[in-house]
Amino acid sequence: MVAVLYRDMRTLKTVERTLDVLEALEELNQARVSELADHLDLSKGGVYNHLATLHERGYVIKNEKQYRLSHRFFNLGHFVKHRTDLYNVAKQELDQLAGLTSGHAVLIIEEFGRAVYLYRAKGANGVSEEYSARRRESTDHLHISAAGKAILAYLPIEEVEEIVRCQGLPAKTPKTITDEDTLLEDLVTIRERNYSVCDEEAVPGIRAVGAPVINADGEVLGGISVSGARNQFSPEAVRGRFAQMVMNTADVIEADLATRNTSRGIR
Repeated sequence: MVAVLYRDMRTLKTVERTLDVLEALEELNQARVSELADHLDLSKGGVYNHLATLHERGYVIKNEKQYRLSHRFFNLGHFVKHRTDLYNVAKQELDQLAGLTSGHAVLIIEEFGRAVYLYRAKGANGVSEEYSARRRESTDHLHISAAGKAILAYLPIEEVEEIVRCQGLPAKTPKTITDEDTLLEDLVTIRERNYSVCDEEAVPGIRAVGAPVINADGEVLGGISVSGARNQFSPEAVRGRFAQMVMNTADVIEADLATRNTSRGIR
């Protein structure tokens, strides 16, 4: 289910400003009051009031005159992630997938039209730890990855169009799909064969294959994928044994989720 993408006019300006401050600290890593004020085009006094409140509640740390985000966000993120059935079920299966393929396996979900990375498992020849950590720390566009395209393929067309309208189709590499009609054609193909392919569309030299995770009602819960260097992930391997392995992994995750829900009396 796609979260609401439009702007609700009933938002509170004070809360918006606080979130602006938090997002600026994420972008700048750490900053003084004056730097944040300049960055946000706000008064120093206003920025300081937001920082003082956040500091009092333990969400930012003050070191001399510099402010930075606290690890409370880390704890909140872990709370959200670990209470998610999809994460708890998928992580073991992705570990196995990464081991069998020697690639880099990931689980993502869609929130507010963006890809959120819930889990990743690195096989023997997976991409660098630094790169995978960067992707895990921020949201990303759905259209650039195999897992993201697998999710898009199983969303209603009007939701896909809304995501494209709000998020755009920016290019990450020369091979990224940046045309909406081309993307929609690709999504039809993905739905027909039940797996997606990313051929150097996110990172030069990296190929990936993904599949959706779908519940009993036909709703897409997330997407999984496995990726590797193009010399290891040849087009034939991606569309052959790797595609089958990813689809099998998705089937196991779906079956496990269905079993959990049945045991709780949830349809």
